[in-house]
Amino acid sequence: MTNEVVDLAAIATLISFFVPLVVSLITKETASAGLKAVVSAIGAAVAAVLALWINPSDVEITWELIVNTFLASLVISGGAYQFLWKPVHATGAIDSATQGFGLGGTKEDYTEAA
Repeated sequence: MTNEVVDLAAIATLISFFVPLVVSLITKETASAGLKAVVSAIGAAVAAVLALWINPSDVEITWELIVNTFLASLVISGGAYQFLWKPVHATGAIDSATQGFGLGGTKEDYTEAA
């Protein structure tokens, strides 16, 4: 493994670490788990694109590298949510602070549909 690939992995890790906070910011607290999962996957894809775009090295961008960077971003963001942001209630605090903002319906919307 070359230093350039390690640099790319470090950039992807750093960006992906904060994806769960962004997901909490742009979705409502009452948004469904499915919607949050889709937004999280899109966030991981954006993190991968950002990591590849700001990559300081001359690594050739291949489909394999794009897919691997996306999968690494997805795993890292999921792990950061599950093992750090959720236990310290950071995502819950963001959800509470931005109740009227974001994607997803309100509790009343879900109750009326049922």
